[in-house]
Amino acid sequence: MQMRDHNLIASSAAADLPPKVLEKIFAALRSESIAELGPSGDSGFRAPWVQAATWVCRRWREVALTTPALWSTIRIRARACEPEAINTLLKRAGEEDLEVVVNGLGLDMREACALVQPHGQRISMLSIDFDELQTEMVQMLLMHLGPKLVNLQLFCDLPAVRYGLGLDPEKVSGLRTLVVRHIYVHPKTEISSLTELQLDQLWGAGEREQRGQLLYAILARCPNLEILELTDTIPRAELVKSGTLPMLEFPKMRSLAVNELANDLPANLAYFKVPASAELHITARYDSCPPEWDDETTVLPMHVLPGNQFENFPMFAEETRDLSLTLGARCCLPDIMVMGGNWCIDIPTMEDSAESTNRLPEFVFHVLDGLPHIVLRPEIVKFLDLHISQHLPDFDDWAALLSEFPNVLALTVGGRRAFNAVIKALRAYKDDLLPKLFQLTACIAVKIDVNTKANARAFGALLVERAAAGKSLKSLIVSVPEIPLNDATVRLAGSLVAHMALRGGRVRVERTACIACHGIHKH
Repeated sequence: MQMRDHNLIASSAAADLPPKVLEKIFAALRSESIAELGPSGDSGFRAPWVQAATWVCRRWREVALTTPALWSTIRIRARACEPEAINTLLKRAGEEDLEVVVNGLGLDMREACALVQPHGQRISMLSIDFDELQTEMVQMLLMHLGPKLVNLQLFCDLPAVRYGLGLDPEKVSGLRTLVVRHIYVHPKTEISSLTELQLDQLWGAGEREQRGQLLYAILARCPNLEILELTDTIPRAELVKSGTLPMLEFPKMRSLAVNELANDLPANLAYFKVPASAELHITARYDSCPPEWDDETTVLPMHVLPGNQFENFPMFAEETRDLSLTLGARCCLPDIMVMGGNWCIDIPTMEDSAESTNRLPEFVFHVLDGLPHIVLRPEIVKFLDLHISQHLPDFDDWAALLSEFPNVLALTVGGRRAFNAVIKALRAYKDDLLPKLFQLTACIAVKIDVNTKANARAFGALLVERAAAGKSLKSLIVSVPEIPLNDATVRLAGSLVAHMALRGGRVRVERTACIACHGIHKH
């Protein structure tokens, strides 16, 4: 019997694949190539997928070269701006919608724009990197775009002080996503199609006195936004207070993210209004170093929301049933994080850059005092998480904090010293404190030389006392680090579990990575 060549069989089978199957294979190779190389990668003739698709056999090459969707991404930059090559790609793309990426830095922007301008009506995604002196050419290209445009990204190299860009909503009636950095983009009229807007680093753009008016005028023309992200964009508080600005209402908002200086937040957020269902993420930063505690002009961490917070941000007034505080994350961002339901407030760092000292301890009591008042009705909070690692309050102060949340069913406390202080407070104020507490979680990690016998005995005594008062704890969760545990952590976790098991309660040990309680650094 004659043996057949397996290589010939494989080659024949590959050549006989239907065109639709080959197109899917090539599309997958192309997507993988783009994902690996990122924005700077080549999507044209030198793209890695091209060799795999066109060198196997003539039929593969024929299918690849006659599949327009494979050639519809055009990237133009200093090393890839040959008119003949770009025009060949445009021809191969046929009538497909185009995705065009132009990096104009170090490039003749006029020539690059001239290549794609005649095809502007077919562009569905356009991303341009440019400098301020190229603004005129970019503006000309924007005027040639059409209703197929869905995603527009405009990145100016440095803040554009003298120039801005205009956008005609009637021409780009299908635009849904707009991403902008370092330059103001002014919609000519209301841009009702836009659902996602990202504005980044507009502080230095435009004339200083006009920045508030410019930003608010842009936002007022985007009434149907569902996602809004603002980073280093809002005007200074003094400019807001001295001007007349419109109230910005976004009834369809699903997510609002604001990353700005703490001092500018209350004045600006007073003009934003979103529905209760929206996610709200506020990052409040301090310029260069944290403020002095007694500086009257400073907006402290728990005061970054405006006076009308419950009206403008009803998620704080609605039934926030879960509230979480992470305080003192030991060099990991953020140092302070307050979360509840669909909202989050971060304070990234309390490190004094000049003196290299941690200023967070000065603000611990301010944060704890303000926690119950950040929501309208703390009495409806059922799940309370407190992860605190630095400069803990006394057990009396813990009792004052916990008394603001009388209906908590599940309480999480960490690290170890905070857990011990809460146990002491619960024992000292056993008649009044957390009468409905059902489940307790200890988020702990112990230094190897720490004796934890007294900690475990105090927890055991608490279980006995609450059972005698008819307020038995029913469940204990011990959360320990994901990394290998030392003997001290194992002993404390085991002792807590044993005490709970002896009382007939449910117990569980879980492995987590808590940057506050476990001291795990992520740099």
